[in-house]
Amino acid sequence: MQMVSRVSDVFMVVLAAVALLGIILDRPPLIALGSTIAILSLIGRVWTRFSLVDIETEYGTLYERIFEGEAFDLSLTVENRKALPVLWIGITEFVPEGLVLRETGGEERPHLNGTNIVYVTYLGPYQRITMHHRLVAARRGRYRFGPTQLRSGDLFGFYVRYRTMDVPQPVLIVYPKIVPLPDLHLPSAQPLGDATDPRWGVDDKLRPRGLREYRPGEPARHIDWKATARRGEPFVRLFDRTVTQSVVLIVECDTRRAALSGVRGHFLERTVVASASVAYACAKRGFQIGLIANGVPRGERVRPVISPGRGSSQLLVVLEALAVAGSATTRSMPDLVTSIGAKSIPFGATVVCLTAVFDRSTEAMLRALQARGNPTVTLYVGPGSAPRVARFDVRDFRPFVASAVRPEDEEVRETADA
Repeated sequence: MQMVSRVSDVFMVVLAAVALLGIILDRPPLIALGSTIAILSLIGRVWTRFSLVDIETEYGTLYERIFEGEAFDLSLTVENRKALPVLWIGITEFVPEGLVLRETGGEERPHLNGTNIVYVTYLGPYQRITMHHRLVAARRGRYRFGPTQLRSGDLFGFYVRYRTMDVPQPVLIVYPKIVPLPDLHLPSAQPLGDATDPRWGVDDKLRPRGLREYRPGEPARHIDWKATARRGEPFVRLFDRTVTQSVVLIVECDTRRAALSGVRGHFLERTVVASASVAYACAKRGFQIGLIANGVPRGERVRPVISPGRGSSQLLVVLEALAVAGSATTRSMPDLVTSIGAKSIPFGATVVCLTAVFDRSTEAMLRALQARGNPTVTLYVGPGSAPRVARFDVRDFRPFVASAVRPEDEEVRETADA
């Protein structure tokens, strides 16, 4: 906490001199004036010192994760946990850029990378007040509210005390938009469809079909220990084979190459919306989904790499990675896939490349994946017409995302990531 004095020490010395002069000259008005102001200043100094002691703040929201475009309620509770009243208290909340205020009870003031909401009120002994706001998530990302700034002082305005609340603040994750894909057909013979190659099958642990003798080199976790103890030699459990389709999304976040090709504007938002929509569609069909993105979120150093998994929790992990994907890249996608592809792209998994740039390096990367047994499909969201490459499934995905991503959205995201 910091206290700022609006009454200088020189002025206090002058008041003391006035009171002393009044005593010497036997002038009661001078004595009363100097003494009264000095006493009031002393009281104000002590009052201000304790004004922000035992003041607690707490943010509250019903949601920690929402989708872009959705509205939500945010509250801030300020509580005075002492018997001394706070004659006046100024409360300044910070709302980060990307969240739009719809309803507030205070004064809105523009601030760097966001908006400040300012309140001035009174807090009685052990009193608690709550401010409510209505906000709209205008842009995907990870948002942290606060810190909350408090200021208070004495009734006479001699002193002002400031305090920054350093308590943990809530984090809000705004997922990217998801658009419907009515025209994206996924037949079994095409990428993203049901796998028919028996090599892609996996053992379904819920469908046992018998036992057989153990063979050297087999995993010990398949040994049936009860049957082994009963028969005196190792036996392993057998399960029916089931086909589980895995889909790995390769999300090209480096859209600067599109700008270098002579086309103005960036296409990161189109790529992210397309990726989120495909991930959602695959999760609905029960596919395992994974993610490789070369965009580094602002304030982080780790590129999102998520191994394939299934279920709603896996989808949320993928959407959260896409929510914070930025245009800053430290490594090209072909290099990234080459270094981690064997670990994050299982054999037989369908690779879906979402990109605004399809050049020779991208083509070589996809051909290498096809050669190792991974069917590929490219969803193009960049400028111009979708490229036509022999023996490649390249689809024009721009019609699906054009209505969901406006040019101004791309420009705002570009400025924020710079």
